[in-house]
Amino acid sequence: MKGNTLNVMFFILKNKLLKNGEAPVVLRVTINGQRDEIRIQRSISVELWDNAKMRSKGRGRSSAELNMYLETLKDRIYVIHRNSVYDGERLTPKKILDILYAREGRHLVLKAMKECIDGWSASPGDLHPATLARYNRCCGLVETVIRDVYNKEDVAFSELDKKFITAFERYLKETCGLARNTAAKYLECFRKVLKVAQHKGWMEDGRCLEELGRLCVKEETFPSFLDWDELRTVMETDMPAGRLERVKDVFVFCGFTFVALTNVCLIINKLQTNNRGIGNGLETTYLHHFA
Repeated sequence: MKGNTLNVMFFILKNKLLKNGEAPVVLRVTINGQRDEIRIQRSISVELWDNAKMRSKGRGRSSAELNMYLETLKDRIYVIHRNSVYDGERLTPKKILDILYAREGRHLVLKAMKECIDGWSASPGDLHPATLARYNRCCGLVETVIRDVYNKEDVAFSELDKKFITAFERYLKETCGLARNTAAKYLECFRKVLKVAQHKGWMEDGRCLEELGRLCVKEETFPSFLDWDELRTVMETDMPAGRLERVKDVFVFCGFTFVALTNVCLIINKLQTNNRGIGNGLETTYLHHFA
């Protein structure tokens, strides 16, 4: 019957390799010249892909799992198409993929995280630029761990579990070498995104939030303060450049007044934003370094 000729194929994007060096696998559905395609959130080494057979030619477990997954997708597509023929409905390739992946109601973690960050970036004043930068770094870290744990480019909120949260914390502390409190900041960033997802009804299971809440508890710190001799040493030290001398003056000012150096940085950034001509970018960078 015209309009019911179905073709399913898989291929890889050799020119768009992922950070792990593998090529993403793409599913393409064609019906009478109309086609639509989607990345299936799986990847493979280019040398292991058999383009003619549209499958992995590797002998390992990961190759066997990928090939089984490809066969499952193909079978499900033919079932969807066959049911539409029985019902007298003509499906388009896009509609088939929508049914296959439930794309109309599927909410992905990285996609939602990037949308949240874009929304916060579009509202200046809601978050400090340094905080936005932390969210962006957190997004990159989450992307890496998703690939390691699930072997996918992105996952739905419903797929998150305690195993992923544990792997994320371990990656921050062991691979990235972050201290407990620094790691807790990134875990809190991710927790905030999950709270947004839960509020919108994208994630019903709250166990991940509970686990993140437990891991986000910071260790109590006891900051040390300069004594008079140490502060006098700073005051008597000659700096090699004028801008560093001004940074030193601000540091000494904070030492005498107990004003937090981070607050001074915020004031300078605000004055720069208002074009008051106070300080310059390099001086602010040095202040943030000391802060």
